[in-house]
Amino acid sequence: MQPKICKNLITCSLGLMFQKPKPLLMAFKKDKHVPIHTWFMRGTIDVYWLDENKKIVERATLPPWKYYKPKVKARYVLELPEGAALPGWTKKAS
Repeated sequence: MQPKICKNLITCSLGLMFQKPKPLLMAFKKDKHVPIHTWFMRGTIDVYWLDENKKIVERATLPPWKYYKPKVKARYVLELPEGAALPGWTKKAS
């Protein structure tokens, strides 16, 4: 399944709000801190922050109504339905 690609402020801000989890890729022109919230979402997601080489630099699993601020900057953020990636690739957010 191909992710929906978000490249502007509006589509990145709306993300998956009011929707069931599905693949979503946010792409930015330069590395930045990209916090994620799951307010108004209808399911748990696995989130991956990737560097300019598309290597995972941070990851988290977020249930609805959570906020997560990554510790590192990223060029891309990939949101997937929970469990869609390889087992053991996520950590639960507190």
